[in-house]
Amino acid sequence: MKLKTILEQYQNPQMRLAVRNIRNRAIIESKVPQSGAYWWLPTPDGKWELDVYYDSEFRGNTMHDIMWTKYVLDRLSILWNKDPAKLKRAVGDNYAGLPRGRVGKIMGGFVLSHGDDAPIKNGPKKVLAAFNLSGLVRTDSKKVRVAVDEHETMLAGDPEAVQKALQADLGLKGNDMALDFEYDEDDYDAEY
Repeated sequence: MKLKTILEQYQNPQMRLAVRNIRNRAIIESKVPQSGAYWWLPTPDGKWELDVYYDSEFRGNTMHDIMWTKYVLDRLSILWNKDPAKLKRAVGDNYAGLPRGRVGKIMGGFVLSHGDDAPIKNGPKKVLAAFNLSGLVRTDSKKVRVAVDEHETMLAGDPEAVQKALQADLGLKGNDMALDFEYDEDDYDAEY
C-alpha cells in the first residue's frame, strides 16, 4: 500500500507524520535510489530538518505545490507547535517560502536540482544521502548530477509569508524571477 493511501486514513497531522517517518526510515534502510521533492524546514531552536517526499510513495506526484499544502505545512505546524489550520491560512500556497529542490530520474541516472539556497553546509550531500544516492555517487559519479536550478529558488514574498506566520526571522529572502523574453517584431506572427 502506498504511503499516500495510508496517510489519507488519518486526520491527525502527528499521526500522519509518524507514519511518514516510519516509511521514510524503511526506504533509507532499503538503499534503493529514489526520486522526489524535498524542503529544508526550520526548527524553533535554529536548526534545519530535511523533509523528503519520495515519488515511489506518492505515485510520482510529488509536485511542490501539492506536497506543500497536503503535508509540508502539517510538519511545519508540528515543529513550531502551531495550529495546522491557522498556519495553512496564514502561509497559503507560498510553497517557495523555504529552501527546496527535487531529485529527478534522467537517462541512466539522477539529477539533484536545487535553488542554491540550502540553509546548512553540505546541503546537497545530505539530500543525496536521504534519496539513497550517496552509494551511486561513490560507484559511478556520472550517474548523479547536482545542478543549480533557478526554478527551485525561493520566490519573493513567499519566505516573508512563512516567517510572518511563524513569527520568526529566519533570514530568508526570496528572489524576483523576472522573465526576460527577448524577441523582435519579426519573431511575432500576429496571425493565428
